[in-house]
Parts: sequence; structure tokens; C-alpha cells
Amino acid sequence: MPNYMKYILRFTGYFFTRLVILAVVAGLIVLAFFIAMDYMSVNVLVKDALEKRAEYIIRKTGDQSALIKTFSKSFLAQDTLLYSDTYADYVVRGFNQEVETGFVMVFPWDDTVHLSVTERILTINGELREELTPEGATEEEISPPPWQDGRYIVTLERSEDNWLITDMERIEKIEKPAPSPTQTPVPDET
Repeated sequence: MPNYMKYILRFTGYFFTRLVILAVVAGLIVLAFFIAMDYMSVNVLVKDALEKRAEYIIRKTGDQSALIKTFSKSFLAQDTLLYSDTYADYVVRGFNQEVETGFVMVFPWDDTVHLSVTERILTINGELREELTPEGATEEEISPPPWQDGRYIVTLERSEDNWLITDMERIEKIEKPAPSPTQTPVPDET
């Protein structure tokens, strides 16, 4: 073998190993991008969906068409809270909701994802409807009942490039802490 052929083979081997390394790195970057994109899509969808669900349950405004975009029809048919009238006698001006999602790797080829979610509604601003308010009722008596906070396993399924929530299983109820009265300061004798 001529001497220059060694150099050509060495250069070709060097070039192809670097090309393979570059292709692997580029593939990992593209995979990481799609994983991050799917995770953020699932994360945003769950937060928006739980907010729309809570608003529908608490305020009973509008129809369920906003929920159909984020929840499957079978889930909406079985969700008993959607059909409860717990807040029907109250005028609700707003609520403060907190939704925390856990991390899960969502690969581009996954069609089902199970996500750990903690939902809390810290406050519900509203009162009993005026015609239902008894004379001399205290603020506590006319305030809406508290929301049952909880930790859920939310199941999402990909359908035609869109994610839909198909199930929410409560795995833990989160009890609200009982308010403790603040201690009245005692003045010092001087």
C-alpha cells in the first residue's frame, strides 16, 4: 500500500468518526427539544384545564365547550364535581388557585402520560346570594364552602397531536389548616 493511502484512510476514518459524533449530538439535541416541548405542552394544558374546570364548578358560567378542548368527553361525563350544585347558591367574584405539577419525561413517541399534580384553591371570594342570606348572618355563614384540595395522578392521552385529560385520580386529600387566632400583645408595665 502506498504511503499516501495511509493518510487518506486515516483522514477518512477521522472524518467519519467526527461525522457520527456530530450526528449523535445533533440527534440528542433534537430529542431534548421535542421532550421539552411536549413536557411544557402537557404542563400548560394541565394548569389551564384545572383552572377552567374549577371556574366552571365554582361559578357555573357558560357551557362545557371550553372544557371539551382539554378534557375527554368520557372524563367530563364521569366527573361528578361538574354536576354538583355546591356553589350554586353563592355569588363568586373570584378565586385564587395554585396548581403544581411534577416532572415527567414526555418522549415524542409517548401517547399516554401520567402526571402528578397538586391542586389548591386558597381562597374563594364570594357570598351567599342576597335572597338566601338570613338576617344577621356572620361572614363565615355566608362565605362559600372551601374547595377540597388534593393531590392527583392526571392521565393525558395524545389524540391527533393534541393532549387531552382522560382521567384524574385523587391520591390524597389535602386538609386546609385551621386558622389559629393571633395572640393579643400584652403591654409592658413601665
